[in-house]
Amino acid sequence: MSDRSFVRFGGLAGILLALTSWLAVVTYYTTAAAGTDVVGVQIFQLLYALTGFWALFGIVAVYWVTRPEAEAWAFFATVVGIVA
Repeated sequence: MSDRSFVRFGGLAGILLALTSWLAVVTYYTTAAAGTDVVGVQIFQLLYALTGFWALFGIVAVYWVTRPEAEAWAFFATVVGIVA
C-alpha cells in the first residue's frame, strides 16, 4: 500500500466516522434511549465502537500528511489523539 492510498483511506475513514457518528446518535435516540430495546442498545454499542475504529485510521492518516512539516509535533498530536 502506497502512502497516497493510505491517505485516501484516511479520508474515507473520516467520512465513515462522521456517518457512523450520526447513525449512532439516531439509533440512540430512536431505540436505545429507553433502555428496554436490547437490540437497539447493541446496535448503538456497535456503532459507537466503529467510531473509535474509524477515528484511529483518520488520526494516523493525518499524522502521515503532517509528518514532513514537523515530525515531533505530528507524533505528539497522534499519540494524544489515539489515547483520547
